[in-house]
Amino acid sequence: MNSLNSWIIASHNPLVFNQTFQSPIISMKPFPAPAPAPHPHVVGSTERSLSSRGQALATGPSPLPRARSGGWIRGCTLVGCCLLFLATHSLSGAAIPDRPEALTFPELTYNPPAPADYRVELKSGPVAYLIPDTTLPLIQITILVRCGSYLDPTDKIGLAQFTGQLMTRAGTQDRSAEDLEERLAFLAAQLSSSVGEESASVSLNLLSKDLDEGLSILREILTRPGFQSDKVELHRQQTLQALQQRNDDSSNIEAREAR
Repeated sequence: MNSLNSWIIASHNPLVFNQTFQSPIISMKPFPAPAPAPHPHVVGSTERSLSSRGQALATGPSPLPRARSGGWIRGCTLVGCCLLFLATHSLSGAAIPDRPEALTFPELTYNPPAPADYRVELKSGPVAYLIPDTTLPLIQITILVRCGSYLDPTDKIGLAQFTGQLMTRAGTQDRSAEDLEERLAFLAAQLSSSVGEESASVSLNLLSKDLDEGLSILREILTRPGFQSDKVELHRQQTLQALQQRNDDSSNIEAREAR
């Protein structure tokens, strides 16, 4: 018990500062165990002992002297200034030109691949470019068609864009739009289409193991699009709402006027 008391008291020992490094060091040297109390038959000694103990319990442990934290802060500040000086000195040693045009860069050598090495003419006539990439087990197929909104009839402006947005979303003649979306989700495939001013594109991204089924779906969309009526009507309503809100943002007006 005396050993336990001595270590508990030692934890309240005041901080001792090392003047060389200005760092606090906690002294963990235990105090010696208290001397045994006098024999009970000595009444005077017993009363004095009990009185001194009661006074010590009433007053509690002596307050700890306040540690001199100023030296610790000065030491940290000195270290920070040294690090800042070293960093500034290392940066100033590099040659930095005064003007941006004086900057020099290493010569960039780029040899673009020859298109003829990847060009493949299909039996049906279209030309394909096959670029191998084994980073991931994925296949990206993009089909480009020479058409666009410049072919829109004067009384049906927006027909090409409307068609491009619905081609892969409105099903086919053999599959409903819901069945097609469900199957694509099962294959973790991404299918999209769009029509611009001078070209149209259809893209398919899927796992390489599902290539055969992906090509079958892609051919079905290109040759037998369904344009499901409810999907067409939904897209028409969304287009009309977008036209009504096109002047809500001034950037849309500026973009149109800048053309």
